[in-house]
Amino acid sequence: MDRQDNCLTGTWLARLIPDWLANSSKACDCETWRAMLDEWGCEKCEAEKERIVEHLLGEASKIEKLKYVPSAAKKQAALLLVNAAILAAKKNS
Repeated sequence: MDRQDNCLTGTWLARLIPDWLANSSKACDCETWRAMLDEWGCEKCEAEKERIVEHLLGEASKIEKLKYVPSAAKKQAALLLVNAAILAAKKNS
């Protein structure tokens, strides 16, 4: 699949997630997801936003440090991260 635009949402999302958090999930296939989101471009990432958020929530459920954070707060944080990544990618493409 050819990249749809020069909008690197996956790269921006990876930059926005703190290292201590990204490195907490040993089973995460983060690099594959980063590359896939970059390949999708902004338009498809917008359309698949809920799927991306659900993936982030799935990874968050594996992290002991986030065990006591309410689900609604984690979902809101994931949505904010995805929206910020798309916005930054659009701005810098």
